Amino acid sequence: MDNKELEHYLESTLADLTLSQSERVKLRELSQVLDTEQSGFMRNRAFDLVRAQLNTAPENLQPVLKWLEMVIKTIDIANQRKKVTSSACFSPGDTCRKKICEILAQTTSKADICVFTIADDIITESILATHQRQVQIRIITDNEKSEDDGSDIEYLQRKGISIVMDNSPYHMHHKFAVFDDRYLLNGSFNWTKSASQYNYENILITDSPTLLAFYQQEFTRLWQRFS
Repeated sequence: MDNKELEHYLESTLADLTLSQSERVKLRELSQVLDTEQSGFMRNRAFDLVRAQLNTAPENLQPVLKWLEMVIKTIDIANQRKKVTSSACFSPGDTCRKKICEILAQTTSKADICVFTIADDIITESILATHQRQVQIRIITDNEKSEDDGSDIEYLQRKGISIVMDNSPYHMHHKFAVFDDRYLLNGSFNWTKSASQYNYENILITDSPTLLAFYQQEFTRLWQRFS
């Protein structure tokens, strides 16, 4: 279902000011197959519908708030019951680098990358190839580290990739990325040659809706702050 259909479904359940048992079951089943972005849309739209209802019919306060409570609770329970798949990779060795490139190759709509530095030609070319497939890529990185010899940040900027930096006396030291609002990659692994060749590092890959929401929120906060 697209967002318009999701909105129409919510509106239909609010028409009689109550969320029936059958509507609750259908909403739970629907929520279990939605991605993180769609679940967020459903929650936000539910609040919008309540505000609109109370503006036109404030006397319906109690049943409308009860409807909202049941909708949010049903969505949250469905999200908690989703099967979470996670894996991990370690370096030295090519495992972490290969996993990053593999996920980039599978990304279809957007990649939000928040890393201390990028200084690995293989990862850089994988990012560029993803960008050339019309996938939206945004990168947040550290301003000082971008000036190091071997940094690929300026090269990626010249290729048209959107990049912002912290521009502060401190470091933007995160190492995480969110792909298609479906996968979170996070860990100590710096996106550099030395991290693959010499350092003891790790990355965790998960599709946990809860963790995805936290990290996407942090990316959005930093993007707005540094833009």
